[in-house]
Amino acid sequence: MIIIDKIQIIEYNHIMLFCTEQHNMIGGVIMDKIIEKLQELDFTELEAKVYIALLQNPQSNGSQISKIIKASRSAVYSTLDILYKKGAISLLPGKTKLYQAQKPEVLIDNITEQYIKTANTVKEELAELEQPIVGKEYWNIKGHENFILKTKELLLTAEKEVYINSNYDLNLFADELKVLTDRGVRILHFSFEKSQLNDDIPIEYYRNNKLGDFEPSIFKRMMLVVDYQKVIIASGKLGGSFIGTFTENPLLVAIVAEHIHHDIYFLKLEEKYKEVLVQSDILLDTIAEKTFEEKVAYYKSKKK
Repeated sequence: MIIIDKIQIIEYNHIMLFCTEQHNMIGGVIMDKIIEKLQELDFTELEAKVYIALLQNPQSNGSQISKIIKASRSAVYSTLDILYKKGAISLLPGKTKLYQAQKPEVLIDNITEQYIKTANTVKEELAELEQPIVGKEYWNIKGHENFILKTKELLLTAEKEVYINSNYDLNLFADELKVLTDRGVRILHFSFEKSQLNDDIPIEYYRNNKLGDFEPSIFKRMMLVVDYQKVIIASGKLGGSFIGTFTENPLLVAIVAEHIHHDIYFLKLEEKYKEVLVQSDILLDTIAEKTFEEKVAYYKSKKK
């Protein structure tokens, strides 16, 4: 692929002008460099040699050029035809076919213009072929300290809303949450445990206290959504292994956001109607339900 920038254009023009000024005095090393540069502009080696020979010997025919560059006449005539079609040389009027090289600055300008035109066309065509990205990358987070740092970093990016479902002591993130509330960011927090967050940080706190009061668990989890664009989920044992995932994947963002909303919806509905909405006759008898029941039994055993 041809790549042209302003520096290259200046360099090509300088080389080609040098070529016309020095005529046959050009040394082999310089000549090789010019040929190499023209090949970068999509010339073949023979096309470059023929063009340079015409720069040095204006109004020459194919036979004369073949003698100058020591190439077969058939190859030279074929190359002259290609260069003519490229606009790199012109054919002088008259019975005898005499050729003249296009001025170097005009040649380079034409090549640049054609390259830009082609590049823009290809860009538009590729844009039409491009398919939208369905998913985005997931980043795993290992270790409690790494999780805390990433959560603080994520919180500070919030501009509109933050949804939290967590049994963490949010005082760990008090500085970040204070920055957000001062910024006017809305923060919603749902938990089964009693909030330990300082009262001077105004967040919307929703607690489902059906399990009663119990000692804070050493098993922690966090579901955090920022601006409905980013999400982090993590869980583990304090002082033990801890693992989480961060992503901007729209599907996972939506799933976690919906989870937190539904927790709050159920809580508000039960408070409104003064009864437990999930009765035994609507349970599904699944592994998930049994696991949750085991957790409920565990937390009830830890009641103060």
